[in-house]
Amino acid sequence: MSTDPARPASDLPTAAPDQERLSSLLSKMWKRNLPEIEARIAVLDRAASAAIIGPLAPDLHQEALSVAHKLAGSLGMYGYWHASELARLIEQLLEANIPIQSTRLLDQTAELRRAIQT
Repeated sequence: MSTDPARPASDLPTAAPDQERLSSLLSKMWKRNLPEIEARIAVLDRAASAAIIGPLAPDLHQEALSVAHKLAGSLGMYGYWHASELARLIEQLLEANIPIQSTRLLDQTAELRRAIQT
């Protein structure tokens, strides 16, 4: 877009309306998708609780890994950068396919839940 040097800066279009629309759209999407996000975190809660008892069953391990991956991507899209990073750490922990220390997954999942509530 070319600008006319004789045109006052106050007459030039700004990105503010677009930014406001984007923020509004993301807020609506967040509210609509929050139940699914919470359901995904509940899967991680189940996996974390199971990890305290012993090794994860392969199907639960795979489901938790998939959910952590999805959360890592989607939470960042909504601007929850810390939560996205926590989900990525959980994903990496599950990808390592090593025995999970008893409360490590539980602690990280609890921190993830807190991160989306702020």
